[in-house]
Amino acid sequence: MRWIALGTFVVLVLLNLREQHPGCTRKKHFKCFARAFVEGMIGGLIIDSIGVNAGFYSFARAPIYSLSYFGIVVPCWGVFGALINYLWRTVGRDRFLRASAIVIPLLFAFYEGLNLLTGSWTYYLPWYIVAPCWLPLVYTFAGCHRRGKMIEKCSLLRQKARLTRASRQLRQMAGELHLW
Repeated sequence: MRWIALGTFVVLVLLNLREQHPGCTRKKHFKCFARAFVEGMIGGLIIDSIGVNAGFYSFARAPIYSLSYFGIVVPCWGVFGALINYLWRTVGRDRFLRASAIVIPLLFAFYEGLNLLTGSWTYYLPWYIVAPCWLPLVYTFAGCHRRGKMIEKCSLLRQKARLTRASRQLRQMAGELHLW
């Protein structure tokens, strides 16, 4: 599984380097990819902490919080987050229903199919409970690039508020000095 994740990561990096978005520099585009990767790692760690400790599943070769877990499973979650965002943006074209209809079954078949072959993790729940849990999982990770846009908008608003405050203070000072 780790070699497949590594190969997927390399392909994702190459695809993201090749891809161009209008009005988006290569550096900004790669920053969005890195954000999706890091959010995937952090989100996966949180999900595993809840799922494994609640007894929903376990990892056969990498017990949670072990060195092999942090070296293998957590980066695989990063690849998962980056892959979801890439597919959501390119295949689904940011259309909610189209992306849901394509991305969720595709990723479910890819990851769960690989798990059936490799036995990387074991579920203690029936499949009819596991499958619907993929909906909130994918929707949580798919919003990474939108969260990035919100962060940028908030920082722009904050800068604008600072400039407005500074100009107001200058007007006040000028009024006090009878320059205005």
